[in-house]
Amino acid sequence: MPSAAAIAQRVSFADSLGIGEWIGQYAPNSPAHQEIELLADIVRGVLRATEVEGATADAHTLAAYARAIRDESEGLLSNS
Repeated sequence: MPSAAAIAQRVSFADSLGIGEWIGQYAPNSPAHQEIELLADIVRGVLRATEVEGATADAHTLAAYARAIRDESEGLLSNS
């Protein structure tokens, strides 16, 4: 089971970059934007875990944090 968000290949990503905008500006609340926001949530959670655990955080601990955040975020997305 992957511990990160799935980022699909979407035309909106290419379109937004083509005009120099990030996906949240180009297509707010779109599936592409939600995917990037989910990935950002996972990264923020892993960074928080690293701050809490310090240098002793191992890959398994960080992956567990990432999965928990992903699952929580996916639950919020499916309810919207």
